[in-house]
Amino acid sequence: MSATVSERLLEWRRLARRFAGYLWFRIDRDKCLFSAATLSYTSLLALVPLLAVAFSVIAIFPLMDEWSSAIRDFVFTNYVPAANDSIQGNIQTAIDEFMLGARQLPAGSVAFLILTALLLMQEIEATMNRLFRVREERAMSGRFMVYWAMMSLGPLLVGASLAMSSSLLAALSTGGIDTSAVSGFLLSVLPFMVQLMAFLLLFWVVPNRRVPFRAAIVGALFSAILFELAKVGFVWYVTTFPTYQKIYGAMAVFPIFLLWIYVSWIVILLGAILASGFTGLEFSRIQYEMRADQRFAALIRLCHHLWQTQRRGTGLTESELMALEPTMSEDLIVDLLDNLRLADLVRRSEAGRWLLVRDPDEVTLLDLYECGDFVLPVGPIAVGDAPWAAVLKDRLEQCSDQCRDQLGVSLKTLYSSGDASDR
Repeated sequence: MSATVSERLLEWRRLARRFAGYLWFRIDRDKCLFSAATLSYTSLLALVPLLAVAFSVIAIFPLMDEWSSAIRDFVFTNYVPAANDSIQGNIQTAIDEFMLGARQLPAGSVAFLILTALLLMQEIEATMNRLFRVREERAMSGRFMVYWAMMSLGPLLVGASLAMSSSLLAALSTGGIDTSAVSGFLLSVLPFMVQLMAFLLLFWVVPNRRVPFRAAIVGALFSAILFELAKVGFVWYVTTFPTYQKIYGAMAVFPIFLLWIYVSWIVILLGAILASGFTGLEFSRIQYEMRADQRFAALIRLCHHLWQTQRRGTGLTESELMALEPTMSEDLIVDLLDNLRLADLVRRSEAGRWLLVRDPDEVTLLDLYECGDFVLPVGPIAVGDAPWAAVLKDRLEQCSDQCRDQLGVSLKTLYSSGDASDR
């Protein structure tokens, strides 16, 4: 019994170590800290236009218009932590003044503010696509729908949650039930549920690929829990180390607010990394590194898998390709598929499956070689154990032998070949 428990604890330790290593590997490789800084700066510029658009959306719905003040207070109270009420009040007052000034701007300036908001949406989409290994961009109509959803669903989600909570409390109160306990429970749970839904939509809808709901909810739950911990840690930091208040004085509200936006984006990107990992990547995959001279054979193997599914009238997802090729990392598979896509050999369906769109009888090995920056192997060749691999190995070995013959010339012979004075 104790041995079983110790074995499970050891397995959990290994999983936790692998998980931490995977997160750090992705943070470093995908430059997440840099992306968070870029998004923070863009968010600060686009915050006022975003809020103006959001509250304009609320004003369209008469039932939601009366909740605009409650939504604003809910957002600032639960998602803008500060060391004390004065700092939080200063942030809210400053943003209210900026929004009031934005409403008084001429049409040209308003258009510029909206453009700033759209640039933030584009940066968010580009970052999500990069973390989820997406190379294809959406069409303009698809982008507009996603951007509109990102700017409008947030406030509507908060407003609907507040309205439903108010209706529930009113119904319970009418029935003679004490609503104090229920009210306290809703006030503690509602912010978490709202941010969980927001993260879920961000990871599930924004990337231009099919993200399984399970992967999106795992990443959203991770970000939501980490966001709550970040709020507590941020308040503790600002309270314990009042560096910004001492240096900036009354202006401390701005660097504190910018720092919180930066921390928030780090939390969001960590959740996106986890969601992308559960989309198709096993944490153990990071240990595989394929040499440059093996990538061409890997490309041929991918084409073989796609050809087999083409004969059945179906396609393969990245996750299914990774299951078929355990030694290939997700990055490698995405890179190879992107090479084939740019050469018009494959395309991705609406369901997220990759399809071979050319007749294999018309595609040569030379066509595959020229669709990317591949290196022909010179030396030991590993092509797999498929029945056709022996033929491929023989052809590549012939190329390797010819390369050795052609490159087996000394530098002196090469340099002297065009200059008779050196002979």
